[in-house]
This record gives sequence, structure tokens and C-alpha cells, in this order.
Amino acid sequence: TPTWNLSSTDYATIDDDGKVTNKNTTDEDKTVTLTASYAYDDVTKVATKLITLSKRTLNEIAIAGDDTIPTAGNATYTCTAIWSYGESTVATPTWSLSSTAYASIEEDGKVVNKNTTDVDQTVTLTANYTVGDVTKTTIKVITLEKRMLMEIVVNGDETISSGESATYTCTAIWSYG
Repeated sequence: TPTWNLSSTDYATIDDDGKVTNKNTTDEDKTVTLTASYAYDDVTKVATKLITLSKRTLNEIAIAGDDTIPTAGNATYTCTAIWSYGESTVATPTWSLSSTAYASIEEDGKVVNKNTTDVDQTVTLTANYTVGDVTKTTIKVITLEKRMLMEIVVNGDETISSGESATYTCTAIWSYG
């Protein structure tokens, strides 16, 4: 059983059994020298091996946020990058919607429900994230709740003179403004 050592532990670790774990979280490959030292009687032998620690790679991305946006409401979505070394970080993707007829999207991931119909609508939110030469895409289906009648207002004169008539209108106030 030799004594194991690495030239640097900035990007990898080694245990007593010689297991090297790549902890490289940079966007470029790194190299380290693995050294094994073994002593028997009065003789010590040393062997080395150059190891390349591959750069991190983007495995996938995930969108977090509400499945439903209430009438005239909004929700902000976030994107997480999941890396080859098992960690996850906040990502800033390019956002898009399958349709802007019922919702709008802002650069920060805020989706605004603009549904003015009498039925719930669905849109697909897409996130695209690129690191180096790797691009990952993911989607989330969002339900946009239908418009709601908030109130009605009667418009017209408050007084009708004797023998006169007046025409009145009724205005519906909807949840989308």
C-alpha cells in the first residue's frame, strides 16, 4: 500500500486507497501529477502519473416556478444549471414562450398573464442556456387562468327631467384591466 499524493488539491482529491475524485469546476481542463511512494526495508520507490481533470460540463437545466398564473397575475421563473460534478448553480437563460397571445415574458423570467378569453390557456415556457459549446434546453407548461368579471358599472345621467328620457350603458370591468 503506497502513500498517495497529488501535486495540487485545488481541482481533485485523493483518498488513502488511491481514489482520485475530479472536483474541477472550471471551464477548462486541469492537470495534476499523482505520486505513489512505497517503502520496503530501506528502499523507497516513487512513481508518478500525469492526470487530466476534465472541465465541468453542463448536464442539464431545470425551470422552477408556478404551474399556474392567476388571472391578471404574473410569476417569475428561475433556471438552474446542473453540472457534471453534481453541483447546481443559478443560470441566466434565454427565455421564450410558445405564444405571446395570452402572456408576455421578460428577460428576468417574469411571465405576465394577459389571457382575455373565457377559458384557461396554456403556454410553454422554454429556457435555453449555453456554456462554451454546450447548449441545453428545457420547457415548462404553464396554465394561464381565464379572465374574470370583477364588476359592472352603470354609466349615465343621475337625474332625468320630467317628460325626458335617458340612455344608460353598462361597462364590464375584467380582471385583466
